[in-house]
Amino acid sequence: MEPTTGKHSFLRNVMARVLLFGVLIIIVRFAFVVTIAGESCNIGDFCFFSLPENFSFIIAGSGARASAVNRVVRPAGPTQPDLYTSKDWIKAVHFYSSVFQDLITEGYLSPNSKSLCVETPNGQDVYALKEIGVSDSVGIFKKAFKPLVISSKTNRIAFDDDTFDFVFSGQGGLDKASRPLDLASEISRTLKPEGFVVVHVRAKDTYSFNSFLDLFNSCKLIKSHNIDGYDSSMPYIREIILQKHSGIFGRGVKEPGVNSVNKCSVPEHKRDLVRNAEPLIKEEPLKPWITLKRNIKNVKYLPSMVDISFKNRYVYVDVGARSYGSSIGSWFRKQYPKQNRTFDVYAIEADKTFHEEIG
Repeated sequence: MEPTTGKHSFLRNVMARVLLFGVLIIIVRFAFVVTIAGESCNIGDFCFFSLPENFSFIIAGSGARASAVNRVVRPAGPTQPDLYTSKDWIKAVHFYSSVFQDLITEGYLSPNSKSLCVETPNGQDVYALKEIGVSDSVGIFKKAFKPLVISSKTNRIAFDDDTFDFVFSGQGGLDKASRPLDLASEISRTLKPEGFVVVHVRAKDTYSFNSFLDLFNSCKLIKSHNIDGYDSSMPYIREIILQKHSGIFGRGVKEPGVNSVNKCSVPEHKRDLVRNAEPLIKEEPLKPWITLKRNIKNVKYLPSMVDISFKNRYVYVDVGARSYGSSIGSWFRKQYPKQNRTFDVYAIEADKTFHEEIG
């Protein structure tokens, strides 16, 4: 009887080790997909927490812009199981469906358009495109949200040149981009000639509008108008429509007040900023700091007058800086309205006494 007992004990040990090894493989695979790959987890990924294949939701309403939905849609993971049935999700899909239907009516989008949505965390715009019949649509974001959004860097979109007929940027994606020129360049690169770019931005002033156009140097402005947003984060939206032309290497728009012959002329929208600034002090005051304190409330800084989102670099130059704390540390770092942008700071000082401190 002893040999038989020993044999059973050996088999149990082998089975236990095999089971533990299998559990370890599953845990490692799950950790890789969710943590390392940064993607959502579904049955194909060999992960846990996947919802059933027949998961669906219904958008209330009627007509082409608000139809009943009964398709397979998986959320990104276990932390948001009710996302696709939430009021915010449904409201966003309604909004984008309406926007895209208008673009189809105006001829900027068609059911056959190969479409890309950039900087879309949850893919409501992608889903809306698919719902109105633009089936060949995909979104990109730094973290995937399958099946609607794939992981991609904005400074190198994971698609070849001239891939898409239509590119959309909603939710103020370009406003929030740390390097908007990189994102705009990648949008232009992946867009086919004659293709359309539609961008939703918060900024409405003329300065930011012209800064935006400068980002897309291979596109022509087609249309710009204001529309109502769908939530409190962007109650008002400026919708800008551009078209890519292979033969255009500038913005394709001539601003009023610009002389094409004189390259040193100042555009009218910049002249307006100078006119609206505080009056110029023509003579140097005997006591400049006292004069500054008297006029400090009248000083108008560029970021307090316009939106500076669409600049690729932000620079502050302090001429006659003296010590670091005299103006850079005590004033610029603490008081200048930077609109949450990171500035490169340069100090110019002739007195070598302060060189070591400024560094």
